[in-house]
Amino acid sequence: MLYETKINDDNLFSVIFPKLEKIAISYLRNVKRIWCNQLHADSFSKLKELKVECCDALSNIFPFLVSQVFRRLEILTVTDCASLEEVFQPQVHGSDIEETNVVGSQLREVNLICLPKLKHVWNKDPNGCVSFGNLRKAFVWECWRLKTLFPFSIAKDLQLLESLRVDSCGVEEIVSKKVEGEEREIWFEFIQLSFVGLWNLPNLTCFYPGTHRIASPVLKKFITNCCRKTEIFGHLVSQPETSLLSIEKGKSIESPVASGKERSDPQEEYHGHNHTRSFLPLGPKVVRWCPPSFPVLKLNVDGAFRVEDRCGAVGFVLRNNAGFLQGGGAHFIREAHSAEFVEAQAVIHALRFASSNGFKKVIIESDELAVVNKLKSKLPDFSILGLVLEEAKQLMNSFEDVQVRYVHRLCNRVAHALASFGFDCNEPFTFRYICPEFIRELVRDDITKFDY
Repeated sequence: MLYETKINDDNLFSVIFPKLEKIAISYLRNVKRIWCNQLHADSFSKLKELKVECCDALSNIFPFLVSQVFRRLEILTVTDCASLEEVFQPQVHGSDIEETNVVGSQLREVNLICLPKLKHVWNKDPNGCVSFGNLRKAFVWECWRLKTLFPFSIAKDLQLLESLRVDSCGVEEIVSKKVEGEEREIWFEFIQLSFVGLWNLPNLTCFYPGTHRIASPVLKKFITNCCRKTEIFGHLVSQPETSLLSIEKGKSIESPVASGKERSDPQEEYHGHNHTRSFLPLGPKVVRWCPPSFPVLKLNVDGAFRVEDRCGAVGFVLRNNAGFLQGGGAHFIREAHSAEFVEAQAVIHALRFASSNGFKKVIIESDELAVVNKLKSKLPDFSILGLVLEEAKQLMNSFEDVQVRYVHRLCNRVAHALASFGFDCNEPFTFRYICPEFIRELVRDDITKFDY
């Protein structure tokens, strides 16, 4: 736990960080909770921006009753948290106890990126107990277990929403069905919505599972691609009797409102792979893998450490300037001391592979900063990690040209997938040129020219 309150002499919780405006929490891999279950109402009272990334043990961001404290929060970004299942928890699991006071949130922007276990943004429909009526932008990318984006009561309150962008997720519906009340035609009013982008959502069947209409009078651009199962916005209207625009899958469609006033810039769109995709930014800058310059090869490495049985697995992948595979592998490490130790082993196995196959010019990329810094250091290091990395440094000396770089985990997804696969390898696994099926989509995604 990062932030914990203490009870004073009057049995009241103390106020903590009343003037703090921004928090960034990164690479705390073993932290399971950020806050205690109860905070003083004036704690974090001026906090406007919260960024959480690469905290692998977190299961939620705002537990029960805590979200009331963060009513002034405006920007929330959560990236690459491997165990995160929920963002907001308006109800305790297995209990009928809910937040009963109506809380008005100032949240304007939500960005959820690369959360492989995310199941719910809200674990239950708050039914009006929490209002997110100030939300302007929502961006969700690479959340394959997420089935629905907005609970019904939240969606009904999004009249100020301006931009909705969902990419590469398991979403089946944008808004979940209303649980209580008689079934009748539902009206959703998004009076400020000007941009909708839905990409690579193979499970998406509908916007809302019940009978509904959508009023969006200022919508200028609607883009879909790889949303195969249905016409998503079949009843999109600006007035009860007037159709606002027609929707075509795989194309960017402008509404009559926009087309009479603006001309789209041909440089805004990329044509290829039988579809069109907008170059409009989807949200915060998404870090992506970059190819090396010819003739250097890029060697991405990653280690996965399992605390409970003190073992690990390593993965590495070698690619050229076009992003094409030159080889890679995965290994199981039966005895491991730490995550850094496993990452060091990943570097060693990767360098051995590159050297044995005659590659002499490489860039090593790792998302473990401590390992990168020690590999670059020329000072003697007698720690366990330093002694292990001595072997890596000796291997590096056998190359004509070798560089070591730190990268964000989003740039290292292929190596990470191979490391995860390594836990199931009874024997060392290596390959050349032919891409294994389980990393094919990740490799393809890395070399696409789409600008996020």
